[in-house]
Amino acid sequence: MFRIGEFSKFTQVPGSALRYYDDIGLFKPSVIDDATGYRYYSAYQIPQLNKIIALKELGLNLEQIQKLMNDQLGTDEFKGMLALKRAEVNQQIEIESNRLLQIEARLSHIDTDSINNEFAIITKRVPNQQYLAIRESISDFEVAQQIIVSIMKAAAYKINKSDLGRFTAILHSECFDVENIDIEFGIVVNGECPESLTLADGRKLLLKQLEGHKLAVSSTSVGSPSSSFCCRSAIAQWIENNHYEMVGHGREVFIVPPMPGKVEQTVLEFQYPIQPKAS
Repeated sequence: MFRIGEFSKFTQVPGSALRYYDDIGLFKPSVIDDATGYRYYSAYQIPQLNKIIALKELGLNLEQIQKLMNDQLGTDEFKGMLALKRAEVNQQIEIESNRLLQIEARLSHIDTDSINNEFAIITKRVPNQQYLAIRESISDFEVAQQIIVSIMKAAAYKINKSDLGRFTAILHSECFDVENIDIEFGIVVNGECPESLTLADGRKLLLKQLEGHKLAVSSTSVGSPSSSFCCRSAIAQWIENNHYEMVGHGREVFIVPPMPGKVEQTVLEFQYPIQPKAS
């Protein structure tokens, strides 16, 4: 048995919290000395205290925790709650990590030379292509990533590997809007192609002809799509410096698609149709 100070040190829970938990009946000492009033705790109580602290970290208040403890929350239920919280925390970490990457990328490209020297830019002709696609308004990159993964899985199952081309996205929005992006998702097919492709969630891709470009400027970005604006900035400067103008929607060709847990390995080719600027 341990006095409250000793138990507090072992469990890393403040003595004031242990006293309060006792007062409200949430976590009581194993024994209270009638003569001195000293609280004594058993090492066998530590798992119960760990449950209380973990539930508190999950965001529950003490009243909710007490109800769960009274209902004798099972180990499997408790682990399930922790798993949900872990997923939520990991998602938040990924969001904040991407935000930090964007900040770092923008700070590293605050002068023209650093942008121009980092990316290789070429011009090319883009041929007409068969395109299985769906057009939607999406709210954020996470939704887009889910659709991309779903399309890649369905295409790999329904279409011969030798006929599969690159996953390609076209931004139709007049302006970039992070909460309402009008975008077309699809996959280029180089050989035999079905008229439609139904995804696991019921979305349906339809076959269309993706018109080519006589002339497009192109460059490739490696890393999270959230920091790909650096590559786009380089292309914009090239277009302006070489006296061209845009003549249609740009395309994002996924050489290596953004997969869950491997977003930093994404490889994106940007293609923008251009023509010489009228004098």
